[in-house]
Amino acid sequence: MYLPMLIGIFLIAGIAAGYSVYDGRKQKKLRLEKEAENQRIVEETLKAYQAESAPAPIDTAQDTANEDPRGIHIADLAEYSLRQNMNPFFQIMKYAGRNGDYNVAAVDSNDNIYIIETEQDPQYEDELTQIKADIAHYRTRMQKKADKRKAYVFNVTNHPSEQLREEVEDNPDMRIFNYRIKFRPYKFN
Repeated sequence: MYLPMLIGIFLIAGIAAGYSVYDGRKQKKLRLEKEAENQRIVEETLKAYQAESAPAPIDTAQDTANEDPRGIHIADLAEYSLRQNMNPFFQIMKYAGRNGDYNVAAVDSNDNIYIIETEQDPQYEDELTQIKADIAHYRTRMQKKADKRKAYVFNVTNHPSEQLREEVEDNPDMRIFNYRIKFRPYKFN
């Protein structure tokens, strides 16, 4: 009489222990994957930072020809800040992608997408046309819960046009951010 009950208790305890071990391994695997991803981002950032702070090689004609005459782009700064979890736009979001020098995409914890417009693409006649095209582009890329996800536009400019200002006043999903860049003296070893 007690034997089947004991066997049942041991069987249930064994199943519970098995699930516990399985959950522990699954959590450990997820934690290790997250740590590896964070380490990869740190390594990429360190490589980029070390490349920026490395002593400049002797300029050659080929290096000068390959150099971007405009220097760093606002999109570079936005991407770097998002990858570093700095939240430059007062919104917790993660870097999701980039479209050249013109915009950077990010997502928040609710999978809403943020399109950070940093420059006007020359193929568009004005900023609003570009913004509408970018929203349409990113909306077509949304597949998971597309009807519940929102798209926000953050336009980064120090001189917004009157047309853009009016659009932002009428549209709560758009914001304008200005930017400031700090310069520091170069340090020699």
